[in-house]
Amino acid sequence: MKKALSALLASLMLVSSLAACASDGGTPAVTDGETTPAASVDTTTAEETTTEPPETKYELAVKSADYKNADFNVLTLVRQAPGNQNQYIDIHWAEDLEGDIYNDAVHERNQKIEEDYKIVIKVTQEAKPANILTNLVSAGDTTYSTVSFMMEEIMTMAQKNTLHDLSKLDTLQWDAPWWDKASIRDLSLGSKMFFITGDLSVMDEEMLYLMMFNKNLLKNYNLEDPYELVRQGKWTLDKLHSMAQGVNKDLDGNGIFDENDLYGFANDYATAHIHFYAAGGTTAKLDKNGIPYLTLMSERNQEVIERIASLYHDKNSVINASELKGTWTTLRVMRETDKTLFSAGCVYNIPYYRNMTSDYGILPLPKHSEDQENYCHLVASNGATAFTIPISLTGEAVERTCVILAALSANSEEAVAAHYEINLKSKNARDVESQEMLEIIFNTKYYDLAKVYRWTAYANTLETKVIVAAIKEPGTFVSKYEANKTAAETAMKATYEFFK
Repeated sequence: MKKALSALLASLMLVSSLAACASDGGTPAVTDGETTPAASVDTTTAEETTTEPPETKYELAVKSADYKNADFNVLTLVRQAPGNQNQYIDIHWAEDLEGDIYNDAVHERNQKIEEDYKIVIKVTQEAKPANILTNLVSAGDTTYSTVSFMMEEIMTMAQKNTLHDLSKLDTLQWDAPWWDKASIRDLSLGSKMFFITGDLSVMDEEMLYLMMFNKNLLKNYNLEDPYELVRQGKWTLDKLHSMAQGVNKDLDGNGIFDENDLYGFANDYATAHIHFYAAGGTTAKLDKNGIPYLTLMSERNQEVIERIASLYHDKNSVINASELKGTWTTLRVMRETDKTLFSAGCVYNIPYYRNMTSDYGILPLPKHSEDQENYCHLVASNGATAFTIPISLTGEAVERTCVILAALSANSEEAVAAHYEINLKSKNARDVESQEMLEIIFNTKYYDLAKVYRWTAYANTLETKVIVAAIKEPGTFVSKYEANKTAAETAMKATYEFFK
């Protein structure tokens, strides 16, 4: 969790006298289809916290160095327009975005690192950095100190012997609070790690799924306060469905429900799997010895998937993007024009709605049932980026990269605060309750092993060919799993043999 975000939220909650959300824990430990209790959120008052001993500040091992103005070359994806998944390039300052508070904070941080370590940070943006990296490694090229691209692509590249095992590089200071502990916990297959993320990046939060709701429609239909439902642990899939059923109307009166009408919930079959993960579901995990095994087949998972299917097949209350002309673009316009009460998206989508006339709120994804201990939010690793080090880099060059990555992350507190506290919260999330909800979302983050390692194909076989397919065709979960499990097991075993 980002410290700056937690600190500001705590003060906002004190000022507003908001009740602490007792139902959400810390980052959840996940099993095959259910969550186990995690650490509780700190609900102490400001007066109580003054009696606690001061927190020990974690220090950088290398606080400064003289690298003789050497270039620190970073290869990244191309920056996209606001509201798209690569709207931020974590190390890159863009002159044309001067005045954007996150962009400027990145600039100030980079300048500090350049001064403290006598380096020159240079960023190259490419559409397909993974392809370029393959060619560079084959040629023994050492141009780039680090490369940032999609987590799933990094794991695929790692199995081609193109990347350093970062777990062996102690200079990164793996126990430091500025690294993302969820990724280390969930993805250390064979105790190896080939990418790193944390405070130097916003992508591990940008690619979290969430819910949005239209406050005007909620008020017009006199519905329950979803914020309070979340706090009480009662924000569930059943509650989402029942509230959505009360909001539907043939606005143009032509007897046909389409993009011109009002719906209670909007998303698509292609991303319906987010509710499976929100239920604490996993497709694979590691046993106590670090050996992976598949977890998808269970009675609870089957029940969860059938329940999700019943929601998405409720045609009077739910609209799927793939059934619309213009698909996602049309769905976005519907959200902007008060034609959907609830809708799903990612954190990175929020800037799309800065100019939306009606007020909107942000919510965690609903739990499967009230019995579920925690809300759960999967990092979309097919979109989230992270940093890795090419195997062609050796010796002092590797050591320098580790020093700089650690320094960048350790000095990112202001950049993190700028992004989450101002860009996301003050400009886009229009109430303090949404800020509270974002805290829950960020604090219940996890990764799915089979998804990140793509067992067995680019399309994430278990996710698309079993979970999504069974939601589209209710009653087919068992047969679809049986048809795909061998391929997944084969890929899983091959990956484990490589990494062990």
